[in-house]
Amino acid sequence: MPDFGEMAGTSATGRLSRACAAVAVRLTAQITRLLAAERPQFILWTPVLLGIGIALYFALPVEPAPAVGLAGLACCVWLCWRGRGPERIAGFVALFIILGFCAAQWRTSWQAAPIIHKTTGPVSITGTILKIEERSSDLRLLLAPSAIGRNGAQAVRALPVRIRVTVKRAATDDPARATGVLPIAAGDHIRLRAVLMPPPAPVRPGGFDYGRMLWFDRIGGIGYAVSHPETIAPPDSESRDFTMQPGIWLADLRLRIARHVRARIDGEAGAVAAALMTGDRAAIPEAVTAALRDSGLAHLLAISGLHMGLLAGTIFFALRGGLSLIPRIALYFPIKKWAAVTALAGAFGYLLISGGSVPTQRAFLMSAIVLVAVLCDRTALSMRTVAFAAFLILLLTPEALLQVGFQMSFAAVIALIAVYETLGARLRPHASQGPIRRLAGFFLAIGLTSLVAGLATAPFAIFHFHRFADYGLIANLLAMPLVSCWIMPSAVLAFVLMPFGLDGPILDLMGWGISIMLQCAQMVAAWPGAVTTVPDLPQPALIAVIAGGLWLCLWRGGWRWAGLAALPVALLIALISGTRADLMIDADGRELAVRQPGGELVLIAGRQNAYGPTRWAAAEGQTHLMRAEKAAQCDRLACIAHMRGGHTVAYIKDSRALVDDCRLADIIISQTPVRHCPSAAVIVDYFDLWRSGGHALYIGKDGAIAQRTVAAERGERPWSNSPSSGYRK
Repeated sequence: MPDFGEMAGTSATGRLSRACAAVAVRLTAQITRLLAAERPQFILWTPVLLGIGIALYFALPVEPAPAVGLAGLACCVWLCWRGRGPERIAGFVALFIILGFCAAQWRTSWQAAPIIHKTTGPVSITGTILKIEERSSDLRLLLAPSAIGRNGAQAVRALPVRIRVTVKRAATDDPARATGVLPIAAGDHIRLRAVLMPPPAPVRPGGFDYGRMLWFDRIGGIGYAVSHPETIAPPDSESRDFTMQPGIWLADLRLRIARHVRARIDGEAGAVAAALMTGDRAAIPEAVTAALRDSGLAHLLAISGLHMGLLAGTIFFALRGGLSLIPRIALYFPIKKWAAVTALAGAFGYLLISGGSVPTQRAFLMSAIVLVAVLCDRTALSMRTVAFAAFLILLLTPEALLQVGFQMSFAAVIALIAVYETLGARLRPHASQGPIRRLAGFFLAIGLTSLVAGLATAPFAIFHFHRFADYGLIANLLAMPLVSCWIMPSAVLAFVLMPFGLDGPILDLMGWGISIMLQCAQMVAAWPGAVTTVPDLPQPALIAVIAGGLWLCLWRGGWRWAGLAALPVALLIALISGTRADLMIDADGRELAVRQPGGELVLIAGRQNAYGPTRWAAAEGQTHLMRAEKAAQCDRLACIAHMRGGHTVAYIKDSRALVDDCRLADIIISQTPVRHCPSAAVIVDYFDLWRSGGHALYIGKDGAIAQRTVAAERGERPWSNSPSSGYRK
């Protein structure tokens, strides 16, 4: 007899499979219709795909072979050429991803230069000054060394292309400083004695990699001078080297302008004015930087779209308005295009004078596209302008993707354009109303801009700086009218009058405006609860926010709102994967922090204000780490501290303490080599720190201990410079 139960089950399974197939067909058709409607937006995703490829390259633990990227690129080109329909679309998606991967790989190879692999010195350094940064207590020199020697012999394996040396101001200053003249300048050939060190590694696993940034700047070492810089005559070979001259000339001009501005405008306002005009922020006091950061106005110090737009706009409208007052010229000549050309030239000059950071490059590219569109009688400020700027920057300098300036700059401008494309029609009628309505519209625009930009950049501020300015909107409402209507127009006029020596009164006016702005920043920063500190945000959570934000801003249809779902997803990721280290030790073994049984991370060894502990505290969502006065038992030889989970850590400073403390602790952190300690579950000694850099230990719920190291997180990459890496130069 037939098994009716089996037949019924088979029939139900068949109906279910047919229903699923029908749903899949309808879903595919719906997605196809949505994508067809979004076809004009496809080009906006090309820099995103490029960025994915770049991120994949930098995420690799080892340097890939050159053939990997080329083979992938060839396969994608073949698929785009031979494929049809979905295959071709997939080919183009993969093509841009592989293109980003190859761009990063080629850029790394192009920027390759020798680096110093161990602390060396004092050594005698001879070289040309490429750039000088004047700070309150010292100077920072960027040098192109021609010789690094000791006792007449070469002190390094290979000569770096550039090194950065800090010189105490007392070693370079003289009575001429009172007149604003330093005994050294960009372009001088000097000799000094200095201690040189390798580019620094991150202070914690997964932390900011300063050494990687220096690699792409071709800076192979950093150090500090121990002697007076002595100006000498350059060798004949260097006197004929003109390749460095344009950069040296710009660096010298930038320094002269900054020095001139600071000489005219006293104090903090002068340092900020120099930063706004030249991008040189070295002289700004730390207290001013902290006030601007805590009030949410730190973005004013980074020359970006705001500054470039105000400068180009001031030039454009001032020149066009002035020429329109002359009827014969206004009626018979294209004054709008004249103004656009002049504004474009001014923006390019500002790009050069300000140092050309990534946000400045983005701002210039967008301003240039808009002004060229004016010359062509078209409107160009759109999301495509942003996409073009991002694509060009990522293609030429892929490492920019990892820089906080790139991330925050593009996040802000993408969000602003998306919002104003949606609400622009509602905001525009205010321009035709009376003066009160127009003034209200002006402040509404400032408030909306600050709110949107603040929300767009908040995830990046939390991820990189572990803090959020709670009153940033209020501070921007107070400061932005000053910057837009007073400070930046004064800067433009000062630039114009500076060659004629007539800029003094204008700089005074600019200084007064900056002083008021700084008072606003200091007032807001002093309010209770001005800053919220946030613990370390997991990288997957940031990626989820970025994906959701791009989905929300780059599509036009109703499905764009699905991007908001990324926020709860990111929050869930942060809650699930937000594990915190229970022990942190720096690469030198001099600074150690452990998590107490109560859950607080405290400092056992080292200085609270040292760079490592301050970054560890920031990752904890704290302003600083408390010292373990009662939590650790210390003597001259070692320290013993108790951790959560019942673990005990011994911090060995002298090998004489090893025998006794090995019996007391199951975690041994030693500044000396440890040859034998069988009872310890984890041993991190001198050689472990030398090979792997800083360590982080994590205690699981079951009491098991896991380790992460800086060397393992960096991998064997050209910039890692670890003893296990094949890229030590």
